[in-house]
Amino acid sequence: MTWRRRTGWGAALLLALAIPPAHARPDLVVLVRHAEKATAPGPDPALSTAGADRAQALAEVLAALPLRDALVSTYRRTADTAAPTAKAHDLSPRPVAAGSRHAVAVAEAVMAVSGGAVLVVGHGNTLPAVLEALGGPRLPELGHCEFDALWILDLSDKNPGLIRARYGAPNPAC
Repeated sequence: MTWRRRTGWGAALLLALAIPPAHARPDLVVLVRHAEKATAPGPDPALSTAGADRAQALAEVLAALPLRDALVSTYRRTADTAAPTAKAHDLSPRPVAAGSRHAVAVAEAVMAVSGGAVLVVGHGNTLPAVLEALGGPRLPELGHCEFDALWILDLSDKNPGLIRARYGAPNPAC
């Protein structure tokens, strides 16, 4: 075997190791809107008492899930919603910057996770675009007082399946 042949194999091996496998994606993606926010002034309020209760309910619902990552926006209410679930799975909520590429950036971060499940906590106006960027259907924006919606996107098959469920207390009256 010549030196050229050996280096060719070595280069091919390095290239194969550098490219993530085609199956490098989670099996499930759980998408929820942030929980109820406090009525405190300012652009980035904490969760209300009802919101903190809902965040805890989310952790209970997802306790048995093999969660590998928790993605949130840069707003406190999304991180606070994900915090109990992330803590139960020994994770830290990971912010993805807002902006015109937010949905694509979230989808890229999700698809970089191999196996298991990923939690995505977003906003009523961002989750439909994130779901679509992940290969799911485009849903309408959530209503102003809709906080109990939970979507589970099953990516374990070539054709993603979507389940819509509810968690925590019923939505507040608006």
